Amino acid sequence: MGIVMTREDGTKYRIYWAECNLGASTPVEYGDYYAWGELEAGKPSYDIDSYKWCNGSYRKKISPSQYQIILLLTKYCPTNKTDYWDGDTQPDGKLEYADYDYADDPVRAHLGGNWRTPTEAEWQELRKQCIMTVVTIDDVSCLQFVSKRTKQRLYLPAAGYRYNRSGEDVGRSWCYSSSTISPQAPDTFRDFAKNYSGHVNDGEMADMARFIGTSYRPVLEVPVVE
Repeated sequence: MGIVMTREDGTKYRIYWAECNLGASTPVEYGDYYAWGELEAGKPSYDIDSYKWCNGSYRKKISPSQYQIILLLTKYCPTNKTDYWDGDTQPDGKLEYADYDYADDPVRAHLGGNWRTPTEAEWQELRKQCIMTVVTIDDVSCLQFVSKRTKQRLYLPAAGYRYNRSGEDVGRSWCYSSSTISPQAPDTFRDFAKNYSGHVNDGEMADMARFIGTSYRPVLEVPVVE
């Protein structure tokens, strides 16, 4: 859709969204599912034990009767989150695929060039600049984005997500990865999430465990020459 983004240093770039999910050949195909920061799809199970950037987990008590499962990370963790870290040195302070030159971005690995996974901010800007509705195409529930400026359209199929050995909410929810982990809970990443309903008000950015498999919608970054 050619959405213009501005970096913190003031430079501008334009984002073009791919027509299909990574691994799909049509806009309504679900495509492949990837755990965050992994380059291979089709894992037998999407779980803590099989996650590449994790060295186990532990239970953290958050109330007298509640525990939180914390992943012990070995890559991508802000320096103030040592509860999540099990690397060889101090936490690396990285929050984005860009921080490691996209070495762990499945979009860049499979498409090359300037293709990559959208950031959290780019998902938010897409939502801001478009009118979003639920439509059915070839019996597939899709989110339709219509640009307020150009009237161009983008479709995201309700691919659900992969957890353990099964697909969850396939055909009923949208869980699309961003390249951004959560600073508050770095064993999660920020994903564009929407549950199915008869109508759509707002899509939301939510936290999703990094070992869970989600769909990826590639974007192409092009510099703006002024």
